[in-house]
Amino acid sequence: FSLAHAPGDIFTFLDRFAFGLAASAVVWLTGGLEAAIALHAANNVVIFLVVGALGGETSSDIQTGSGTAALIVGLDVLVMSLYVWIVAKTRKRWHPEIASRAADPADPADRSRSNASPGPAPPSWAGTPPGGAGQPSYPPPEYAPAPHSGPY
Repeated sequence: FSLAHAPGDIFTFLDRFAFGLAASAVVWLTGGLEAAIALHAANNVVIFLVVGALGGETSSDIQTGSGTAALIVGLDVLVMSLYVWIVAKTRKRWHPEIASRAADPADPADRSRSNASPGPAPPSWAGTPPGGAGQPSYPPPEYAPAPHSGPY
């Protein structure tokens, strides 16, 4: 994540590296991208609101003195660690809904797919087409005038 954003200094690299670790952790904990996307969106919104409120430019590089930059990175790591901890503690309360029993491949009691045909087949109510099981014949295509004959 950090290399993809091509940071210009070590503090920005460390900040983005920590963000990538936090996003990876919540993806691993939840099994989905939603929590990482929420973290990314919240991070970007907070950065732009703070920079806008302080009247600065919207550069995301940390170009301050090393003490201030280290404090910013430390604060970011603390907030992201808190987010990962909250996700880890609350994930057991989340129960994603499975819309269809057929969509649950992890359920060994689900035997509905064991009798399925190996490939596409016509529905049982369709019967055989008239004239045998060949391809249906369609009328030849008809030609129509051009849709628009104007200058454009």
